[in-house]
Amino acid sequence: MEAEQARVAYVHSPALAKAASKLPSNLNRSAMVHSMILDAFCAGKWMRITAPVPITKDDLTQFHSEEFVELLLSAEYLPSDESKEHLQQLEDFGLLHDCPVFPGLGDYVKQAAGGTIAAVHQLMNGSADVAIHWDGGRHHAHRDFASGFCYVNDIVLGILELHKKFKKVLYIDLDIHHCDGVERAFEFSSKVFRLSFHKHEVGFFPGTGSPWETGSGKGKNHALNIPLPPSTTSETFFETFKETLQTVLDTKYASPNVIVMQCGLDGCRADPLVQQGWKLDSFVIGNCVRNLLDVVDVPVLLLGGGGYSNSMAARGWTYATLQVLKGVGAPVLCASDESIDNLKLVEIPEHRYLDNYIPECLLYAE
Repeated sequence: MEAEQARVAYVHSPALAKAASKLPSNLNRSAMVHSMILDAFCAGKWMRITAPVPITKDDLTQFHSEEFVELLLSAEYLPSDESKEHLQQLEDFGLLHDCPVFPGLGDYVKQAAGGTIAAVHQLMNGSADVAIHWDGGRHHAHRDFASGFCYVNDIVLGILELHKKFKKVLYIDLDIHHCDGVERAFEFSSKVFRLSFHKHEVGFFPGTGSPWETGSGKGKNHALNIPLPPSTTSETFFETFKETLQTVLDTKYASPNVIVMQCGLDGCRADPLVQQGWKLDSFVIGNCVRNLLDVVDVPVLLLGGGGYSNSMAARGWTYATLQVLKGVGAPVLCASDESIDNLKLVEIPEHRYLDNYIPECLLYAE
């Protein structure tokens, strides 16, 4: 399969990886993810590699407020004084605690948002059936403030862009944290159905996502929240995903024109940030991706999200990418067949970050 014939678009550029690797909550994660996918498994030859599109302030204000965007793009250059006024401004816009200002913030925002818009354009112009942007998926950012390590809500911006061609959008979120920023943006919309699988307990961030939150106004019954307990295993998660997805497609939101899925990996057992989280392995999110592609015949946008173990994020999104490619007939993975037992034996090829996966150096990890 020649690159120009590929029906899978993959967002990547050296500038994007450099900018995303500076994100304080995910230092160097982007570099490790792209290196495993493109260098270790050489998957780029079966995909259309797409760079982020240039993003302007006007593009960002399609969702975010002008005041927030102005500060977001200039905060790193402002004098870092400790005055009450300055600290209050940062506090008001969510740029003081879990989303601190850092060198390269403005470029990161543009690259992350531009990557999702680039992926969207690949779907809109018919160049790809599946578009992947693992540096996107920042679902906690709100119109006026950053939150939960998310400075810009590229998901909302991407869906707004998709609406220029596609009327009905099904949004699916697999992150262990509820997609509060996306839900708030489309709470009153009937054009976006929001399906979220997450942990929902007292004191667990962001505190939203109860089963009784179903949307408001015209958006009533256009949100389905599936809280899952800390004991959730890969097997339980996958079966719940399959059954719920089919129910949504059959009875709640038939015939969506396009699907956006956030593939957060912070539900993995090894995630260092989430205490008492799920017990997921590095394969289950990729298996959900493959199941989605097997049951729908519409364009699909796949985005990243949470995941604070760099090695698990690289494993999980690499496996998901390879499952996408196997679905379109690309000769990826070296196992003799597609059984899970055999796939668990796939070794990570030598590349720059191989030392991070020793001693077993397997694609699968619990």
